[in-house]
Amino acid sequence: MCISKIKQTDKTIVELLDGTQEGIGYTYDEKLAKIIEIDINNKNCLVKKIKIKDKKNKYYLIFSLDFHLYNPWGMYNSGKLKNYMSKTGKSFWAFKEVAETTFNRYMRFLETKNESHLLIAERETKDA
Repeated sequence: MCISKIKQTDKTIVELLDGTQEGIGYTYDEKLAKIIEIDINNKNCLVKKIKIKDKKNKYYLIFSLDFHLYNPWGMYNSGKLKNYMSKTGKSFWAFKEVAETTFNRYMRFLETKNESHLLIAERETKDA
Protein backbone atom coordinates (compact mmCIF):
# COMPACT_ATOMS: atom_id res chain seq x y z
CA MET A 1 0.00 0.00 0.00
CA CYS A 2 2.45 2.68 -1.15
CA ILE A 3 1.10 6.19 -1.05
CA SER A 4 2.41 9.50 -2.22
CA LYS A 5 1.85 11.71 0.84
CA ILE A 6 0.61 11.83 4.39
CA LYS A 7 -1.55 14.94 4.67
CA GLN A 8 -2.58 16.64 7.90
CA THR A 9 -4.52 19.87 8.18
CA ASP A 10 -2.28 21.15 10.99
CA LYS A 11 0.92 20.06 9.22
CA THR A 12 2.31 18.09 12.18
CA ILE A 13 3.09 15.31 9.75
CA VAL A 14 4.01 16.20 6.22
CA GLU A 15 6.23 13.46 4.87
CA LEU A 16 6.83 12.44 1.32
CA LEU A 17 6.67 8.70 0.90
CA ASP A 18 8.44 7.18 -2.05
CA GLY A 19 8.73 3.57 -3.13
CA THR A 20 10.95 2.73 -0.13
CA GLN A 21 8.32 3.69 2.43
CA GLU A 22 4.91 2.28 3.21
CA GLY A 23 2.21 3.43 5.61
CA ILE A 24 -0.35 1.44 7.59
CA GLY A 25 -3.14 2.96 9.67
CA TYR A 26 -5.15 1.34 12.46
CA THR A 27 -8.46 2.07 14.15
CA TYR A 28 -10.83 0.27 16.51
CA ASP A 29 -14.00 -1.08 14.89
CA GLU A 30 -16.88 -1.22 17.37
CA LYS A 31 -18.94 -3.61 15.22
CA LEU A 32 -16.12 -6.15 14.91
CA ALA A 33 -14.79 -5.35 18.42
CA LYS A 34 -11.19 -5.40 17.25
CA ILE A 35 -8.42 -3.30 15.72
CA ILE A 36 -8.50 -3.13 11.94
CA GLU A 37 -6.06 -1.83 9.32
CA ILE A 38 -7.17 1.20 7.33
CA ASP A 39 -5.65 3.75 4.98
CA ILE A 40 -3.49 6.27 6.84
CA ASN A 41 -5.44 9.15 5.27
CA ASN A 42 -8.77 7.84 6.61
CA LYS A 43 -10.45 10.28 9.02
CA ASN A 44 -10.97 7.48 11.58
CA CYS A 45 -7.28 6.53 11.73
CA LEU A 46 -5.96 6.52 15.33
CA VAL A 47 -2.49 5.04 14.82
CA LYS A 48 0.01 5.25 11.96
CA LYS A 49 3.00 3.04 11.32
CA ILE A 50 5.42 4.08 8.59
CA LYS A 51 7.70 1.31 7.35
CA ILE A 52 10.97 2.65 5.98
CA LYS A 53 13.21 0.35 3.98
CA ASP A 54 16.60 -0.26 5.68
CA LYS A 55 15.70 1.96 8.66
CA LYS A 56 13.64 1.85 11.83
CA ASN A 57 9.88 2.26 11.56
CA LYS A 58 8.21 5.52 12.59
CA TYR A 59 5.13 5.45 14.81
CA TYR A 60 2.45 8.13 15.18
CA LEU A 61 -0.42 8.40 17.67
CA ILE A 62 -3.25 10.89 17.76
CA PHE A 63 -3.04 13.50 20.54
CA SER A 64 -5.28 16.34 21.66
CA LEU A 65 -3.92 19.87 21.81
CA ASP A 66 -3.31 19.39 25.55
CA PHE A 67 -1.21 16.25 24.80
CA HIS A 68 -3.69 13.55 25.85
CA LEU A 69 -4.05 10.42 23.76
CA TYR A 70 -7.43 9.76 22.17
CA ASN A 71 -9.62 7.41 24.20
CA PRO A 72 -12.55 6.09 22.10
CA TRP A 73 -14.37 5.02 25.28
CA GLY A 74 -13.44 7.97 27.46
CA MET A 75 -15.91 10.33 29.06
CA TYR A 76 -14.41 13.44 27.50
CA ASN A 77 -13.30 12.40 24.03
CA SER A 78 -15.66 9.59 23.06
CA GLY A 79 -16.99 10.33 19.59
CA LYS A 80 -15.13 13.64 19.39
CA LEU A 81 -12.40 12.68 16.94
CA LYS A 82 -13.79 15.14 14.40
CA ASN A 83 -13.82 18.13 16.81
CA TYR A 84 -12.45 21.46 15.69
CA MET A 85 -11.60 24.53 17.71
CA SER A 86 -14.33 27.12 17.29
CA LYS A 87 -12.17 30.22 16.84
CA THR A 88 -9.45 28.92 14.52
CA GLY A 89 -11.15 26.00 12.77
CA LYS A 90 -8.06 23.91 13.48
CA SER A 91 -8.49 20.25 14.39
CA PHE A 92 -8.37 19.49 18.12
CA TRP A 93 -6.45 16.27 17.32
CA ALA A 94 -3.03 15.87 15.69
CA PHE A 95 -0.59 13.03 15.02
CA LYS A 96 2.72 13.09 16.85
CA GLU A 97 5.70 10.74 16.50
CA VAL A 98 6.22 8.37 19.45
CA ALA A 99 8.55 5.55 20.45
CA GLU A 100 7.78 1.95 19.55
CA THR A 101 7.07 1.04 23.20
CA THR A 102 4.48 3.84 23.44
CA PHE A 103 2.92 2.66 20.18
CA ASN A 104 2.70 -0.92 21.52
CA ARG A 105 1.12 0.22 24.80
CA TYR A 106 -1.53 2.25 22.99
CA MET A 107 -2.29 -0.70 20.68
CA ARG A 108 -2.61 -2.91 23.77
CA PHE A 109 -5.04 -0.34 25.22
CA LEU A 110 -7.16 -0.48 22.05
CA GLU A 111 -7.19 -4.28 22.20
CA THR A 112 -8.02 -4.64 25.90
CA LYS A 113 -9.76 -1.33 26.79
CA ASN A 114 -7.59 -1.35 29.92
CA GLU A 115 -6.93 2.31 30.69
CA SER A 116 -3.73 1.56 32.59
CA HIS A 117 -2.02 0.99 29.20
CA LEU A 118 -3.30 4.38 28.03
CA LEU A 119 -2.04 6.09 31.17
CA ILE A 120 1.43 4.53 30.85
CA ALA A 121 1.60 5.49 27.15
CA GLU A 122 0.71 9.09 28.02
CA ARG A 123 3.37 9.16 30.76
CA GLU A 124 5.99 7.82 28.36
CA THR A 125 5.28 10.64 25.91
CA LYS A 126 5.45 13.31 28.60
CA ASP A 127 8.71 11.94 29.99
CA ALA A 128 10.38 11.91 26.58
